[in-house]
Amino acid sequence: MLVGNVLPSLSLSAEKNNSVSYVSTLDLIDNYYANFENLAKLEMWKEIISEGVIALEAAKNANRFYDEAKISAQLTSTSFYLGDYAQALMYASHCHELSEEFVDKALFLRALYLESAVYRALAAKDVAEHSAQASYFRAVEIAEEASIIYSASGMQDLNLKGKIYFNLGAAHADNPQGDLKKAKNAYFLALECFKSVNAKDDLIRTCVRLGKVYLLQKNYQLSQTIIDEVRPQVSSARIVIQIDYLEGQLKLAQNDIENALRVASNGLALAKALGAKEDELRLTSLLQKINDVVMNGSSSIGYVTSDKTSINKSLELQNCLVDCYQVDPENTAVIRSFLDPLLRDPKYHSVIDAFIEKSKELHIEFTQTLTQELSSEDGVLKAEKWHTIIFESPHIRILRGVVESGEHDSFHLHQWDRLMVVIQGAPFRTEFFDGTIEVEDCPIGVYELEGETTPSAYTNIGDAVFEALVFEIKR
Repeated sequence: MLVGNVLPSLSLSAEKNNSVSYVSTLDLIDNYYANFENLAKLEMWKEIISEGVIALEAAKNANRFYDEAKISAQLTSTSFYLGDYAQALMYASHCHELSEEFVDKALFLRALYLESAVYRALAAKDVAEHSAQASYFRAVEIAEEASIIYSASGMQDLNLKGKIYFNLGAAHADNPQGDLKKAKNAYFLALECFKSVNAKDDLIRTCVRLGKVYLLQKNYQLSQTIIDEVRPQVSSARIVIQIDYLEGQLKLAQNDIENALRVASNGLALAKALGAKEDELRLTSLLQKINDVVMNGSSSIGYVTSDKTSINKSLELQNCLVDCYQVDPENTAVIRSFLDPLLRDPKYHSVIDAFIEKSKELHIEFTQTLTQELSSEDGVLKAEKWHTIIFESPHIRILRGVVESGEHDSFHLHQWDRLMVVIQGAPFRTEFFDGTIEVEDCPIGVYELEGETTPSAYTNIGDAVFEALVFEIKR
């Protein structure tokens, strides 16, 4: 009797637990989908990966094959944005395998154009010419396969068709040996599709891509026209980075060094803020090329040939960054580009001189080990929008601060002693933690500032954008 009573109870309990587990699985998947759109709009790619991996495992355990394939596709795009191409290819291949037998071919076609995108990205990073060309060929082959399947399916999804042709165009255009005419034709087809469905962001992305083709064809005027037309329409920070990269390349090709530095530096700062590693690498490489032109004196315009004092000052700054702060060559070029407005104008060379002198006086002990933990009120944590890390080591941290006119940043502090180089000044209204308020001007110059123990908030009450580099000493 005892056994007879216990067994049904266990069976019901197990059934109930399985039901709860299944509901929990559905909740995990549904919550991921609910959060995905908002996270994507905010370009919070790492958060999408964190939530998506959990949702993918839940879909797999529940044998929800469509959800598993869809989440894999979303994780492919996200990994691609973060520059993790090996992971992106793994997700794209998994989506391909799962969706190939689906009656609705939309997800399978999405897997194909994503695979094409990953192969061309991998090709661009491959230093071996033969294997790189093999990857470019594979990218074209997969995109063409997707276009054939789409045409044969009788589908009427113009947004999907546009993305297939966008990636086919990119597979041709990204290849240094690619067919630019075929790239243009594919981009034009993509533009027609995106116009038909009013896909604004995709339209802009395709236009930027077309601008790069014109740049490669040395049709600089058409490339600049596209940039000028699309820039005011952009709402996505990632597309802004892509436009900055294109315009930086264009200005360099036109020997317009000043504007090449300006737009490439802006793009790099934004890429760092978003954690867009591949964009960061591309823009850093571009800035290095621009600075090589500056240092070699090979530009035919501007201060590079007319004012050798600026070149010498730039070299002095470079030596200071290496000797006093142990900054690597790539980041030295980046920092130098941010300070370019002061380097170009001889009247601000005294600011550079003061920075170099004060840096030498710091006598940073690079053998010393930091023991102080980062404050929870740190500027990068509490006011991330206005503080971008340009370089960090165990001994120093270099930040770029930009505060637009009228902007009010959050309460934060800087716990370490620091040198601040103001590149463009502005008056500020400072609110201290105890409620007191001060108003003071902060013009171009070098400021020695002590570490803080209580947070403050700042409002730019001037008409100009405030810009500065902050060199924090971790001791």
